[in-house]
Amino acid sequence: MSQPNQLNLQELQSQFADYVYQQADNALPNFIQTRADLQGKDILGIYRNNTLNILKSDLELVYPTVLSIVGEDFFNALVHHYIPLNPSHSGDLRNYGENFADFISHFPAAESLPYLPDVARLEWRWHQVYHAADHTPFDINKLAAAKPEDYDQLFFSLIEASALIQSDYPILDIWQVSQPDADSKLSVDLDDGAQNILMLRTDNGIAMHLLSDSEVTFIESLAEGYSLATAYEKTVQEHEFDINASLQKIIQVGLLNDCYLQTNTQTGDNNDQ
Repeated sequence: MSQPNQLNLQELQSQFADYVYQQADNALPNFIQTRADLQGKDILGIYRNNTLNILKSDLELVYPTVLSIVGEDFFNALVHHYIPLNPSHSGDLRNYGENFADFISHFPAAESLPYLPDVARLEWRWHQVYHAADHTPFDINKLAAAKPEDYDQLFFSLIEASALIQSDYPILDIWQVSQPDADSKLSVDLDDGAQNILMLRTDNGIAMHLLSDSEVTFIESLAEGYSLATAYEKTVQEHEFDINASLQKIIQVGLLNDCYLQTNTQTGDNNDQ
């Protein structure tokens, strides 16, 4: 083992991470200056406990519905296994917990709750939407000025504070009945099937709207950089689709950020650039 004066920076950082997240019994305490009656191991123990408690509290804030569904003991077990495998790599805790849904999907004790990873994905997207950049209101006059013959050159940008969530389960219903103020008489039948959600931030908070499969395909096509005409063509190849009703809906809920004409002679569909 290296002597204390021979430990380089990389070894120090590695042993520090192992000590905090893996509770490794290594030589790191030998490099901590003692203070009063606290030895190096005591000081590191305090730091470890503070770090784990902070990360646990952060996960509780980001995933309150998961906590509500599984209860405190089960959630603590999830966190106890998750944090050592997913140490924080940023001083900004808004970035922590991104992989929680995938972790839950592989956690054996959660197999009896097959919808739980999707609940976690919904909550992570909620977290992202809440912290996304602000946007200016959509100028509908720009859309009204576009001629039908220009629709193959008409492109849209969507607000950053939005997300699409697709689940094989009635995920919005599950989320709603799990809220603290939900009617205790409400229940969810998992056999009700899949739900698609459009989530976006409004002046009144986070709003969630159910979408049809055709609306999901249309919105995804616009987000991927296809023109209005191409997005429509891609959608009707897979679904029955009312473009007028869908456009009106996404305008009303506030999904659109901007629209602009771009000639095919310049670049064609953005997706082909």
